[in-house]
Amino acid sequence: MKFKVGFGLVLISLTLVMLNYLTISLAQVSQTNLLYEDNFSTSKNSLFSIYSDANSSAYFKDGKYRMTATPPNGWASYYSGNKSSDIVMEVEATQVSGPNDNAYGVGFRDDWINSYVFLISGDGYYHYDKLMNDAWLPIRYQKWKPIIWNKSSAIHTGNSTNLIRVSCKGDEFSFYINDIKVDTFRDIDNSIPSGGIGLIAAAGGSLGDVTIDFDNLRIWENSE
Repeated sequence: MKFKVGFGLVLISLTLVMLNYLTISLAQVSQTNLLYEDNFSTSKNSLFSIYSDANSSAYFKDGKYRMTATPPNGWASYYSGNKSSDIVMEVEATQVSGPNDNAYGVGFRDDWINSYVFLISGDGYYHYDKLMNDAWLPIRYQKWKPIIWNKSSAIHTGNSTNLIRVSCKGDEFSFYINDIKVDTFRDIDNSIPSGGIGLIAAAGGSLGDVTIDFDNLRIWENSE
């Protein structure tokens, strides 16, 4: 738990790849309001890009979008896209290798210096957080101390696959792991009303590289 307790308060090795939220006319939206999907079988029509630096990499491999984060203590990001607000997004995330004390998941309503994130870890914890003006601000408190991570039996631990889903509607957010709702949050400040979305893989300290495969990304209009 040493790494995760410090997340948002210290630098970590973070790969954050933001993608464009497609602008689709009503005529193009299916009856289920599916706005975008990507099975990462090819980079040709994907909104994601190949990326690499000293701390991270992201590329297409075997029909997945593979992201590797390398410690110690740095972060890198790639972002492009239009703004979106009320959506439901889900993605299958598989821990391929690395220590279980890691972090991986999704970012949403991101405009480069402001964002929400929903993350899980290989040892069975989840976390959501908020980036404001390029600084991490925990969005839940108990007696003025941040509650950073929570244990959940919904998470498949170790080198396993988890279905991660976030529902965004106005200032209300619901978080799901493997079709189980694990938490909800209302940002009464409504401080980040819109932005892009992305995928995240993170490693901390000197515990070793973390490699995560993402697959079957879907984004729906949230019309509830």
